[in-house]
Amino acid sequence: MQKHQEKKYDCGKCDRSFISLQHLNQHVRASHPEIKLTSVKRGIASTSEGNSKRVRREGGALNTFTSTFFQPTENSKKDFLLFFDEITPQLEEKIEEKIQEKGAVKWYGVVKAVFKHESEERVTPYFRSNVQIELVADTVGDHVPESFTKILEAVDEFIRRGSGWNLDKIVHFELCVAKYQPLLASS
Repeated sequence: MQKHQEKKYDCGKCDRSFISLQHLNQHVRASHPEIKLTSVKRGIASTSEGNSKRVRREGGALNTFTSTFFQPTENSKKDFLLFFDEITPQLEEKIEEKIQEKGAVKWYGVVKAVFKHESEERVTPYFRSNVQIELVADTVGDHVPESFTKILEAVDEFIRRGSGWNLDKIVHFELCVAKYQPLLASS
């Protein structure tokens, strides 16, 4: 009878061992946030010069939605409104860039945040906006605040129903964009 040999994945910072790479990555994100993970599952790393510190990575799944991640600064990681104010110009610019590249697009935003309970218990919910359709770049400025409002309503609902959860930090804002292809009418 053969024994199943378990692979071990070791943390280079604290020497803890994990049975899967996913568990190691979760540990590194939670315990060592100063370490940036080098593997990017969704695509290639973004290296645009102007936004390299704010736009973390970009990629797509099956050439449909592309994801761009915006990270908060030290000042805005505990305040949704300040974070949204900071990323709005870059977000609008990125959506307009995608409109130029693909034509009409549909997009939505997702915020990942960490909430803490009094007992040091943590939870990491995701808050998603509605899908917005942009046929031309002129409407982007109206739709971005609408999306932020939807996300803030979801955050308020989470806090109201969660009883005692407090925002610890905002992890990132993910912008997901795809080419808009409406269904054709049948005859």
